[in-house]
Amino acid sequence: MKIPETFVAIDLETTGLEFEKDEIIEIGACKVVNGKIEEIFSTFIKPTKKIPKEITELTGITEEMVK
Repeated sequence: MKIPETFVAIDLETTGLEFEKDEIIEIGACKVVNGKIEEIFSTFIKPTKKIPKEITELTGITEEMVK
């Protein structure tokens, strides 16, 4: 399979691994054109519950960052 010349890679960070109860806390994306990153996007999303300590240790995302 050939990789397209232009594509967008997306990354999500969440409050855990259970999609039915956990929430997205960060969305990141980058646009790649001919093998080079052309644009980068990142935004935090404030969850309705506290971010577990283990997730902060894993991702580096704190409550202060998502306010």
